[in-house]
Amino acid sequence: METQPRLLIVDDQPDNIRILMHAMGHEYLMISAHNGAAALEIARTEPQPDIILLDVMMPGMDGFEVCRRLKADRETVRIPVIFLTSLTDPVHEVEGLELGAADYLAKPFNLPVVRARVKTHYEIVKNRRQLEVQNRQLLESQKLRDELESITRHDLKSPLAVILGFIQLMLHEKMNPSVIFLEQMEKAGLQMLEMINGSLDLYRIEQGVYAYHPSNIVVSRLVERVVGERHIPAQKRQVRVILVGVREDHDSSQIMAEELLGYSMFANLLDNALEATPVGGEVIIGLRREGDWVIISLSNPGTVPEAIRDRFFDKFVTFGKRQGSGIGTYSARLIARLFGGDITMETDEIKGTVLTIRLPVLVRHAGTND
Repeated sequence: METQPRLLIVDDQPDNIRILMHAMGHEYLMISAHNGAAALEIARTEPQPDIILLDVMMPGMDGFEVCRRLKADRETVRIPVIFLTSLTDPVHEVEGLELGAADYLAKPFNLPVVRARVKTHYEIVKNRRQLEVQNRQLLESQKLRDELESITRHDLKSPLAVILGFIQLMLHEKMNPSVIFLEQMEKAGLQMLEMINGSLDLYRIEQGVYAYHPSNIVVSRLVERVVGERHIPAQKRQVRVILVGVREDHDSSQIMAEELLGYSMFANLLDNALEATPVGGEVIIGLRREGDWVIISLSNPGTVPEAIRDRFFDKFVTFGKRQGSGIGTYSARLIARLFGGDITMETDEIKGTVLTIRLPVLVRHAGTND
């Protein structure tokens, strides 16, 4: 429901204020001030007036000075000011307009004219606000397009190369497509689709409009799945992945979350750890329970460059990667926080880098046996 417009009347004559309040009170939420200092204080206080009717001739701070200060303050510069005056000299009118006034109303008041002028200027205010909302929406749409383009340029290249590679191999060798080739192409295609959907989900989470549907997830099994699917990349880099505590107790590592988002979160972090680990190094993944929290740790001997340590979880931050969108750690922490947890990072030249994921455990109620 649209709120009533707020109209501030500034005049040192109480009779003038009463006349305007009686004439406009059924359409506007009326506020009054009897001097310039009070008017400035009201104008700077939330919720601000939508329009100010300002008397020119007041003792102390006159209307021109009040208008000058309103237009010099970025908090009040956009509030339309309509001068109220009995002055008929065009020089005064020009002075007010040059200060930024939107209009003039003559005293004694012609009330139908007052209503019409105020209504016109409020319509201008409403239209400007609607345009600002539309501009923000356009900027958000452009932001989403830019992020999808970034993913298209970088993250989608690998699965697309797999699909094209198998197709070219079959064409070059004049082979009939084997089941294994088709399975690999299907897997790469599904990976691309998952990346696109993941980007859309990320955008919705950022905007606070994501439809979150958590279910019972066993973290240890999720970790094993992600690690298993990265066996070949780890082998190619001659990196050994060591699991500590992951296979010991599946029951104690249950959380409420969305499996696809959880997979994306952990996969992004493990991919980063594998890339940061030198040839022949080790990535150690630990899983333990601490009170009401499931703790997952990823340790690798690599060191996060000092230039990006304070921005490690920021969006589009990457260092030394030719093919990276820079949203992996950002999206991982966003997802962890959606789950009610968080991710932290510690790094130094001696111990390497440790990422710690804290997620709230599944709360079981009496009588349940899920």
